[in-house]
This record gives sequence, structure tokens and C-alpha cells, in this order.
Amino acid sequence: IDFDHTIHDTAHPVPGRRMGPRIEGAKAALETLKSQGHDIVIYSCNRPTVIADWMHYWDLPFDYIWDQGKPACDLYIDDKAVRFSGNWDDTLREVTQHVSQT
Repeated sequence: IDFDHTIHDTAHPVPGRRMGPRIEGAKAALETLKSQGHDIVIYSCNRPTVIADWMHYWDLPFDYIWDQGKPACDLYIDDKAVRFSGNWDDTLREVTQHVSQT
């Protein structure tokens, strides 16, 4: 699971702190994934200790923090993801649609 903009709300820093709060629904979603037996791997360019401290502060479950790009896994949850379903025309349409909305 991507950290920034997926779990961590970077747009609204908490007064007196350098980082923002958790995104609404993140705690319940992570707890549900954990209860279903999933390993929760958080990936980010941020330092792992900073992420771990933040996750503990907001009482969010996780198993690993990965800071070497995207780890090998079964699924990615990411705010910037575009799904590739085997058809490049569909993928390019989705990219074009996303870019035109930003």
C-alpha cells in the first residue's frame, strides 16, 4: 500500500507536527485487511523509521515498510495506479482520461 495520499493525508498537516493525519477510512481498511490474513506492506520514498513512527502514532496496523520502490506483491493500493488488463488501448484511454482530469 502506498503511504502518501493513500494512508497519510499530506494536504492537511497537523498543527505543531510535520506530517498530516491519516486519511479517513484508512484505519478501518487496514484493520480489515489484517483480519483477513493479509500482510500489509507500506511502500514509500520516506524513511522507514519516519513511517513506522507515524503508523504507530495513528495506531495503524502494518507488517513491513518497504523503501526500495514497489515491492513484489499480489496487489498494489496506490492513489496513482492505472490498471493494465492486457489491452494497451484501454490503458492509454485510462491514462488520457486521468491526465485530462488533473
